[in-house]
Amino acid sequence: MSDGPWVFELLRLFGDVDADVCWELRWRDDGAGLVFYVDCSDTFHWGTADSEEITEADLSQLRRAQADACCCPDRNYLWPTLWCARKRGMRPMRAFYREVLVASPDSGARGTMVALFDAAGPVRPSTLVAP
Repeated sequence: MSDGPWVFELLRLFGDVDADVCWELRWRDDGAGLVFYVDCSDTFHWGTADSEEITEADLSQLRRAQADACCCPDRNYLWPTLWCARKRGMRPMRAFYREVLVASPDSGARGTMVALFDAAGPVRPSTLVAP
């Protein structure tokens, strides 16, 4: 729930024009205030609408994911997804790796970004909903 100056810090993180990730931040009014989420649809499971709730306690890990993703300038927009993976302790589905990470032209940075996502959780088997 939104309550206090942490919301402005959150908005500043997602307003970073270098990464252009403002479209991944979602919110809703639950009657007691705003609740914020990162949209991670089709990242962990195929054909799903999915999101991860953000609380004030998550700010330091959001900043860390943003800083870590700077290693790969052409993929720095992936930092909110990296944060979701770390919070869930789960790697994205393999299709995410093929379509987003492997397409990077910089193989050194690509390897670093893959390693960051790999460190988020154990290897996942391919399934019908997580190819």
